Amino acid sequence: MTSHFRTIIFFLFSAIAVQAQFSSSDLQDLLNRYRQARAESSAFLNIRSVAIIGEIQQGGQTYSFELNQKDTGEIRYTLTLDEETIIQVHDGHDGWRWISGRPELGANLLTDAQLRFFRLNNSFHTPLDRPQLYDFDVRYLGVEINDKSEPEHHVQLSSERFGDTVDVWIDAIDFLEKRRSYRPNEEAEPLVTTFSDYRKVDGIYTPYTMESVFKDKQLARINITKIRRNTGMLSFYFTKPSTYQKVSKEDLN
Repeated sequence: MTSHFRTIIFFLFSAIAVQAQFSSSDLQDLLNRYRQARAESSAFLNIRSVAIIGEIQQGGQTYSFELNQKDTGEIRYTLTLDEETIIQVHDGHDGWRWISGRPELGANLLTDAQLRFFRLNNSFHTPLDRPQLYDFDVRYLGVEINDKSEPEHHVQLSSERFGDTVDVWIDAIDFLEKRRSYRPNEEAEPLVTTFSDYRKVDGIYTPYTMESVFKDKQLARINITKIRRNTGMLSFYFTKPSTYQKVSKEDLN
């Protein structure tokens, strides 16, 4: 038997074995394995905030960013472009976006869809950590073989309330998230993000490289350079500056 056919048979039997171990009735066990693989049991209890610093490559340009997350749900994302700095926050209720140093432009109140997408991709807890936070129902769709001939668990999260769907592929060996696709509705093309270069920081495994693809074209590549935990972020850091006037959702159109 050739090495090529042995490899094919090996992965086929691996997929069958994993499929037998996990069925739809074992979904909770799979999610528990995912959470245990992502973080030590005490990690989230000891961490109150996270600051993630890195670079994003998009459209032939490279920009710096900082993402701040709190375990209570607040998010602050700062993107530094060539001539301006864009800040976007979730204060625990609303989402805001403004340009640093330009109060005359006001602060845009994010639409419900914009805020949901922001939370899904940048929150302290992932959709698989706590699906109920995002009004998701969860289904296990079985084991699939990816383009590298590796078995992955396919989990689908869908929201009847919001109409969006997140498909997640979890490595069948280490139980870390490898890919995620997002569709705001059934007709939309998916935005696919891959996660790689996982590193353990303060008990939590974090992907240091992420790539987003839409319609088979790369939109962005993110590389993390530094992660800081428990940096003492205050609540006002996640609120709209008082000097910026509110720009309503209707004014965004």
